[in-house]
Amino acid sequence: MAKAAKPNAMINALIASVSPDSISDFVRQQNRSFRPVHEDLSYLLSENLSFCQLTKLGEIEYADTDRLLVFSCLYDGELSARSARKMQFEIAKKALKEDFKDGAIFVFYDARGTFRFSFIRRNYGQKEQKYSNWKRYTYYVEPNAQTNRTFRERVGGCKFESLDAIQQAFSVEQLTKDFYKELSNWYFWAIKCVSFPNDVNDDTDDAKFNSENVIRLITRLIFAWFLKQKDLIKPELFDTKALASILKDFDATSDTQNNYYRAILQNLFFATLNQEIDKRGDRKSVV
Repeated sequence: MAKAAKPNAMINALIASVSPDSISDFVRQQNRSFRPVHEDLSYLLSENLSFCQLTKLGEIEYADTDRLLVFSCLYDGELSARSARKMQFEIAKKALKEDFKDGAIFVFYDARGTFRFSFIRRNYGQKEQKYSNWKRYTYYVEPNAQTNRTFRERVGGCKFESLDAIQQAFSVEQLTKDFYKELSNWYFWAIKCVSFPNDVNDDTDDAKFNSENVIRLITRLIFAWFLKQKDLIKPELFDTKALASILKDFDATSDTQNNYYRAILQNLFFATLNQEIDKRGDRKSVV
């Protein structure tokens, strides 16, 4: 598989200010065969009052007869990672019934600039069978959020040269491989740079002790990030700008400063999450 291109300026513009125009500009940048076609499909939203301005923005026709359609739709509310997903999928399928094609990009966005970027594709069975259900692959994107890195790299690096290429950009298997590769690299870097105190006088087991504690730290951080994504932990605890106003002399790039661990993570792991809810006292404010 060819190495993905670096995220381009157009996807940064899309993330910073999502709109029908920025969506069209981004797709056209990825594939010059994109043909703009502005078609208002809002009449399909009669039963979905939370959505409006459903629009077909254009399409790409591939040499193998496949076609990719591109749509946008405004959500009258605040999109979250979980809100209205089923309803959005139903709207997408209804729109695609009007114009039968093999694949489509749907971008549902709100007034804040948050959006769900979805690729929907028909999966075919044997020739004698009818097609199976639509399959959906999705990225949830927030303006200027650190969590957009994978979206920038995978979708921004995809040239939309085929439906298979687009689906690969959403591949969970590839994302998992990339995640574990990066996690492994971080682990081997950390065990050389991080030192945990060992109270045992015998230093023969210090390397093993340090390695085990780095693994514990990684798993705790992953769990804390999962809780943060579920809105169970305040996002400010992972925001460098917010932390700069909370911690004295905070430096996110420092290799020696440990006030973030001692003041934030240690209290989060042991004084909060390791305690029963009614015993957390004032520390309940962090979750």
